[in-house]
Amino acid sequence: QSTRVAYNSSFSKSSQGNFFINYDRTFGNHQVNAMFGTDMSESENKRSTLLYVNTPKDYLGDYRTAGTVDTGNSSSGRSEGGTLSYFGNVSYNYKSKYLAQFLLRSDASTKFAPENYWGVFPSLQLGWVASKEDWFQNFAPGINNLKLRYSIGKTGKDNLQAWKWLQLYDLIVNRGNTFGPNGGQLGPGLTPRVNPNRDAAWDTTLKNNLGIDLTFLQNRLQFTADFYYDKSTEMLIGLA
Repeated sequence: QSTRVAYNSSFSKSSQGNFFINYDRTFGNHQVNAMFGTDMSESENKRSTLLYVNTPKDYLGDYRTAGTVDTGNSSSGRSEGGTLSYFGNVSYNYKSKYLAQFLLRSDASTKFAPENYWGVFPSLQLGWVASKEDWFQNFAPGINNLKLRYSIGKTGKDNLQAWKWLQLYDLIVNRGNTFGPNGGQLGPGLTPRVNPNRDAAWDTTLKNNLGIDLTFLQNRLQFTADFYYDKSTEMLIGLA
């Protein structure tokens, strides 16, 4: 019975960096708040498996005496990727009664072809505290707080495996006959993987939210209701 030994090695490295800056100012009845940030991440992974067969009984752990390399069952692989994001928001508040916030995010992912790295995702939030209006207490004296909210925004996901936009091949060792001087002997070959999709890009979801906040009985009873409507487009799906 043949004996064998395998040498496995792996290496991984990841890094991430963040930066934020904030601004906040109040002048009179107006309040302005702003934020800008960036986020970056990188990752790299390597792995290899070297299989030896016919390992001698006196093998003491030195690969040089581990036997014969089994090229057909040895393997190696490498992967790398990264993301880069810029994001920010600007908020405006007038007398704590009229509220508005605009957000913008731009993301890049190396899962896509270079021309499709970037996706841009804006959103807008609006709020009205009706109970702060001068006429409100005459209109609904039993309500301590009434706030109406609405937001609409676009989000994205990079929902696919990396490098699917490139034509990839698998190296198959000792799986087929060769031609030429070594004709008839087993030799290596290349097998293409699935066809690439260079047009793949961020799938997007348009999110809507309508909400209401109510407070009764001297702030002892609260009621909140939200309605959500999301619509996703440009999604990658598998077909049976």
